[in-house]
Amino acid sequence: MVRWARVFIIGAALALGGHAWALVYCNITDVKVDVLSNGTQVTIAADGVLDYTNADGTWSMRYFRGRTLQLLFGGARSKVGKNFIDVSKYPVSSVQISVSPSAKEGIGILLSVNAMTETDFEITRSADRQSVIVTVKSTRTLEAEAAGATEQAGTQQLLEVTSREGLGTIHAVNAQVHEVFARLARELGVDIAVDDGVERKVSVYLTDMPAETLLRSVARAAGLALVQTDDGTYMVSEGVVQDLATYRLTETRSFRLDNIQAAEAAQLLPSFIFPYIHQNAPQNAVVVTAQEDMLKKIESDLDTIDVAPPQIMIEVLAVEFQNTRDAERSLGITFTNASNAATYDAGLGNISYSTIGLLPADFLTSLRWLESKGKAIIKAQPRMAVLNGHWGRIFIGTTRFIEVEVTQYGTATKRIQGVNVGVTLGVLPWTGSGGEITTTISPKVSSIAELDPKTGLPVLSTRDANTQVRTKDGETIVIGGLTLEQEQVVNQKTPILGDIPLLGKLFRRRVTQRTTSELVIFVTPRLLDDSGRLPDAAEEQDVRERFLEAGSKWQEPRTIRISPEDLRAGRWQRAETK
Repeated sequence: MVRWARVFIIGAALALGGHAWALVYCNITDVKVDVLSNGTQVTIAADGVLDYTNADGTWSMRYFRGRTLQLLFGGARSKVGKNFIDVSKYPVSSVQISVSPSAKEGIGILLSVNAMTETDFEITRSADRQSVIVTVKSTRTLEAEAAGATEQAGTQQLLEVTSREGLGTIHAVNAQVHEVFARLARELGVDIAVDDGVERKVSVYLTDMPAETLLRSVARAAGLALVQTDDGTYMVSEGVVQDLATYRLTETRSFRLDNIQAAEAAQLLPSFIFPYIHQNAPQNAVVVTAQEDMLKKIESDLDTIDVAPPQIMIEVLAVEFQNTRDAERSLGITFTNASNAATYDAGLGNISYSTIGLLPADFLTSLRWLESKGKAIIKAQPRMAVLNGHWGRIFIGTTRFIEVEVTQYGTATKRIQGVNVGVTLGVLPWTGSGGEITTTISPKVSSIAELDPKTGLPVLSTRDANTQVRTKDGETIVIGGLTLEQEQVVNQKTPILGDIPLLGKLFRRRVTQRTTSELVIFVTPRLLDDSGRLPDAAEEQDVRERFLEAGSKWQEPRTIRISPEDLRAGRWQRAETK
């Protein structure tokens, strides 16, 4: 009976899981810090089962090395009563508790354990799963820590506050913040209210400052928020909204971004201000709830990082040469000198890269001449602009539709299968402030090899490579070693006589033509200005004219159907003429 009761309760909980009123969570009730012989231990206790992951919410970790450990308690709320705990016990400096930016309905706590130096963290759980224990390891022994504590205890605490002619002076060493503001209130004759959750010490030395300037300087030195109410009272708090009293002292503003995504901008800001910021993805905005000084600082930081990334234009010229020697003589490019141009071994199928610098001034004219003589064919001349550090992809080839036989449930059926055959070129350019462009180039050559005997589907033969090349703006990268072997079957017949039954075979014939050519790809990355144009207006106009000229020669692609018999016989390309 007990087993059945447990099953029923679990099933009921799952059935109600989609309703907000059935959402199960726990409360973090205490954060305790203990000094060990070889480190410091932070215990996070809750009134229920406490589950945690890393800050991204993707996985639960046991070990971590760094200066700040962030744990996400996705199903928890904080009842600790404060969001900043000053530990100051080596190697732990402080513990911060905040609402996670991804929290829903206020459920989700992000806890940060900050260390004084890079160290090792070990995360374990208690037997009842209601506590998470973080052990921060240290190279110091307990005796050394005790000696340091004794030395620190011997350090004299100092707090002196004076005022003269409306100007205040403060000299504080390791003084409690509550006492500091109390003395300032008495000496300056102002009303100050300090939140009970503020617990820390401050050391400052400020002389002859107006009251408001002095108060704000002390608050900034302690990392606190200072707001003056309508009745003139100064309110001091942590600044992170945890209750109604703090919320009344803050403002909410939305900062829309123009060049980067809100999620990316939030990650670029310091992690300790995550409690202040939220993301508005539909508007690509960062929403901030904080007091005035913090709002101004975050707005300034967002303006700094919201900068348009550089744009890079990629010009690709794919040329099919019947003989690369003709290209060497006519284009002024040496394909066999590794110090000056691209070198590749078409026989072995090796794909190689090289930089040839700026193309000769008469390059396109000479290329058109080779094209007119049938010694070269310009397969494609695409032009695209990509953002700095983003991929751009170009496909040079055809989509072949193959007639295949597929057997299903003992019945053979025929269908048309589309296959992309050709060269796919992936380009990822990146540039810094020096004007040079580092380009990651990833070409992939695919062709139909055979039909799978079981499925009847075509099997693709592919060759791919990946490399990085650094060039100056406007220099050209050459990709060679892309060998194309084509076999074309042409059916010819004599008009009328070829259509006579039986005797028509005497007036028809099949001719097989085999050709081998080399496909060479020229890749030229160019830096664009902020408006997305080339810096040189004349060059920009020349590129546009060439782009329009290439577009006017575009033709509708043909659909070539290949029968299974021709495919098995190795005739990948078939053209029927009469």
